[in-house]
Amino acid sequence: MELYTPAQLDGIPGDEEPASAQIDSSLPPADRGKQAWLVLAGGFAVEAISWGFPISFGVFQEYWTSHHTFSTSSGISAIGSTELSVMYLGSPITFILLHFYPQIRRVSAAIGLAFMALGLVASSFSTAIWHLITTQGVFYGIGGSLLYFSVVLFLNEWFISRKGTSGSMSPQLKH
Repeated sequence: MELYTPAQLDGIPGDEEPASAQIDSSLPPADRGKQAWLVLAGGFAVEAISWGFPISFGVFQEYWTSHHTFSTSSGISAIGSTELSVMYLGSPITFILLHFYPQIRRVSAAIGLAFMALGLVASSFSTAIWHLITTQGVFYGIGGSLLYFSVVLFLNEWFISRKGTSGSMSPQLKH
């Protein structure tokens, strides 16, 4: 068996890279450039929307307990718990699915945003607690999980060497 040095391997015929394996220099640069920082700004906005409503659930709870339709209901706290539990329990499934099928990330983000918007709009027409648990709890939770993890995976592709800097601006990069 004959061993070759890397310099000797460069001259072996048929060892050239195919044209499809060459790096496309028209892609925007990672870690710098306007596109990378715009993606980071979008990630920050998605983080605020995805986790902002569930974390600040007390604002909704205060309104619903003072609203005449839900003032006597005892299950209001189940809405926020459902919302967070759907997002947390759905996260491993969503993350694994989006990791192994990266071509569906954009579609997943759009579907997630639609579910979140649908959940919030539909909750404004609710007349019973189970309506709120379904709309704001389940729909918003599913949508939040789909949108959030799509963006997390996008951000990890845009920032490599400056992950610490960008992670301080958007905590989701630390995952």
